[in-house]
Amino acid sequence: MPYGDGLFGDPEFKFLGEILKMLSDIELATLARLEEKGLAVKAFQNQAKAGSLTVSAISCAVGNGTMRKIGLRLKWEFPIYLVIEFKNLKSEEDRRKGIYPILEAAINFLFLQDLGMGIDPLVPSAFRDITTEEEEAAGRIVFGAEIKTGFTTERMEDEQAEDLLKVGLNYFLKPGDEVADASDEVTLEA
Repeated sequence: MPYGDGLFGDPEFKFLGEILKMLSDIELATLARLEEKGLAVKAFQNQAKAGSLTVSAISCAVGNGTMRKIGLRLKWEFPIYLVIEFKNLKSEEDRRKGIYPILEAAINFLFLQDLGMGIDPLVPSAFRDITTEEEEAAGRIVFGAEIKTGFTTERMEDEQAEDLLKVGLNYFLKPGDEVADASDEVTLEA
């Protein structure tokens, strides 16, 4: 299936290839797992409550990876990057005491999980303090964690790969109408 189910599950956007859809789904499943375990994965700014001294939030992304040939298949290996933020206006020591248990919990909630997707089990590989001067001045501490995983795919037929370069557009002229009034297909050029 060259397109997946469209952009983030929206069938009107059919330009995501199988791999990009899988990476997006892994990001969403990672956050869903952390949220189901009670960690805050909402936008940092929306978490703050009036008068609150401590706030935390987690986000994630897949930013790079490697590929290697295994027989007639392609092995995709990549890290999932977690960004964990914690805010405590009292002191840096209190910020560190606050972020360490969140980091440890997040790592343990993901360790050896396949997120129900048949991917390689998640294996934490690194973490570090990535706090900027601006974040520190605002009473925040930010840690990045790297968790490795991967999956294997079959080689696409040329026709399927060519489909990845096509974007289908539907035009809806009447608000609330779910019937496309016109459609186009645009081919991307390298």
